[in-house]
Amino acid sequence: MSGHTETTQSGVRITYIAGGKLYVLQPDGSKREVTSPFAQDLLDRAESRQQRNEWKSGSFGWNATHAPPELVSLGMMNQLQANQRAVNMITAVSLDADRMLYALQTDTIGGLFEYTISSDEERRLAHRTDFRIGELDAHPADERLIASLAYPDGTANLATMRPGGGRLAEVTEGDSVDQAPSWVGDADNAIVYQSAGVGRDHHGFIYGLSTFRIERLDFDRNEHEVLVESDTHDLLLPRIDQEGTLYYIRRPYQTMHPPRGPWELIKDILLFPVRLLVAVFWFLNMFSLFFSKKPLTAAGGPKVEKQNTRQLILYGRVIEAQKENNRKNKNAPAVVPETWELVRRTKQGDEKVLATNVGHYDLAPDGAVVYTNGVKVWHITRDGGKTELIKDSLIERVAVVA
Repeated sequence: MSGHTETTQSGVRITYIAGGKLYVLQPDGSKREVTSPFAQDLLDRAESRQQRNEWKSGSFGWNATHAPPELVSLGMMNQLQANQRAVNMITAVSLDADRMLYALQTDTIGGLFEYTISSDEERRLAHRTDFRIGELDAHPADERLIASLAYPDGTANLATMRPGGGRLAEVTEGDSVDQAPSWVGDADNAIVYQSAGVGRDHHGFIYGLSTFRIERLDFDRNEHEVLVESDTHDLLLPRIDQEGTLYYIRRPYQTMHPPRGPWELIKDILLFPVRLLVAVFWFLNMFSLFFSKKPLTAAGGPKVEKQNTRQLILYGRVIEAQKENNRKNKNAPAVVPETWELVRRTKQGDEKVLATNVGHYDLAPDGAVVYTNGVKVWHITRDGGKTELIKDSLIERVAVVA
């Protein structure tokens, strides 16, 4: 493991995840990547497997990253894409100034790790196949962990872990998606989290999710309550500070199967021959590359512009990032839509929007907020002052070092 946490010019120390990699900020505002020996070992194994299977892709003379969407959608590049996937570091949170927690995930295996900064040591807390951890949080007093575990059937439950590792004990259940748990600031043994019900068809497949609402679970009193819910918005990533103020992200709700109007049907009918022609062309182009090593495009076939966008996936919503040249621009726009709002709600129910275009955020011990819009990380002080900390591409999550 290499890297260490430092204090930024704003006085707040943060870590963040961009492109599946974990970074910390240096005092001068530059970034430093934190690398994991376990992750590097997985990458080396994946690279070795890819080299052994190069004949599968080399025979066709192409790369999955240049394959047209039509072929990918037909599932013809699944194996090649699988060989090229990297480790995805999905979660990071700091226990204190000298320790850090993070979760690693690949297509088949996942793990939860603790990193001690001063000794530069990585310790494995949990590790097994199909181990999918979303958000996690450490108790500020006794360092117990609360995490969200995702399952192949589309559900997710919350589970706790004793300090230092051990078995994860589930504390929620049911046909629901429970995510983003956080220990309540003014309680010793309570959490808040987001939850959505799962709707299934008669075959048992997921048809859709309800809106995400914010719930509170008190372990001592064995009490459960819904704090905030909406019929028109998802309420995400709840946090409660020491004063009992609730923070969360509010975004418009979208169903998995939105109603289609007559214009969409007409457009699909009109575009069907074009889409079929493009799919057939790329299918024939594959055989041309195989037998003659020459693409059909040189003979005047249809040109397909190389896709230069990447995706940011936040709580089940796929967001298409801007093109690379726009992201490198100093004034690059936010990746996250403006309708994603960071809301502060008092105990009396008064709400205030602190920022828009918010994809992820965290609270600092002094009541400040650090958030990202997908390309930048911002720091908002308690009195409303706003400072840009860093700019990067596809920033997924941010965490304040306690």
